[in-house]
Amino acid sequence: MLRQLDEAEKARLRAAFDAMPFERMRVYLDASDRNPYEALALYDQNSKVSAALFETVGHFEIHFRNSLDAALRSRHDFKRRSGDWLDDRHGELSNRALEAINRARADAIRNRRSGHGDHVSGRGHVIAELNFSFWRRLIDRRYERTHGSAVMRLYPELRKLGRNNAGMEPLRVLVEPTYSLRNRIAHHEPVWRQSATRRRDDMVQVIGQTSPELASWVRSTCRLDTLVKAAGVASSGSAARPLHR
Repeated sequence: MLRQLDEAEKARLRAAFDAMPFERMRVYLDASDRNPYEALALYDQNSKVSAALFETVGHFEIHFRNSLDAALRSRHDFKRRSGDWLDDRHGELSNRALEAINRARADAIRNRRSGHGDHVSGRGHVIAELNFSFWRRLIDRRYERTHGSAVMRLYPELRKLGRNNAGMEPLRVLVEPTYSLRNRIAHHEPVWRQSATRRRDDMVQVIGQTSPELASWVRSTCRLDTLVKAAGVASSGSAARPLHR
């Protein structure tokens, strides 16, 4: 049974609702039969689910970037190339990627000199400065002929799922929705219309390809299942009724 609100609590919640930008709350109001109390409850539910998902996204992003870096370093060494793959001495990276690397190197030097941040020094600092957008672009179709095979050696089970010559497409299918979800959360947009548990499971699947132990840990520490059940956000991505009337 849904909890009833007394008049004092209704007044408090109505004032809180009115303090929020209407355009921000419109989607929640529409999903709650124009009931401001239910809309505010759904907004709160969305915030909690988003926070839980963002924890898993963080684990995924760190593991994904380090895995790609390891694959590209291994390829670089196998080809007996000097320097670092980040130097791109063979002209394989896009101008956009090179600009991002140069910015990351400059930021790493500046932060190290100023004592800001908790990143490790040196090369690891540069890798950490490169954002999710940079890493997901490294699996674009344009890189299939250069490092596609090296990357997909990390993901043997995903290779089996793809058709012949699918390249990195099976990986892109999982990474792109994760990147989109990350941006929605970062911009405080609704995620309850998406399949929250499916996105979590996609991330765990990718991590599990290279580290089953880490995937198990990420899955076991994720708060999503408990929150989804409590919030009434269906695993299919639809929204159940909020908690208040």
